[in-house]
Amino acid sequence: MPLLLEVLAQTTPFGPVPTPTPTVVPAPGDDDVSRSTLYLIALAVLVAVVALGYFIARDARRSLPAAERDAIDRERPIPNLAVDQRERRARDQRQRR
Repeated sequence: MPLLLEVLAQTTPFGPVPTPTPTVVPAPGDDDVSRSTLYLIALAVLVAVVALGYFIARDARRSLPAAERDAIDRERPIPNLAVDQRERRARDQRQRR
């Protein structure tokens, strides 16, 4: 019967049939995700990305030929060069005495 009323309510027989508005029924259950769960997921993603970067860099270093590895090591600045020079000078002066 409701369909017959909808058909009779049309102004033209070739127009669209009005459709009822769908009602949204929420799914049963508690779907709230706590903040600590989100932090745990973010931490896991961060650890995975860091581990992946570490293993990629380690593999890249291992696959370099020895000559290229030595060239890269020579390009690195020597830390505390000034301190080493001062220690060497002090040692040389003590040996001269």
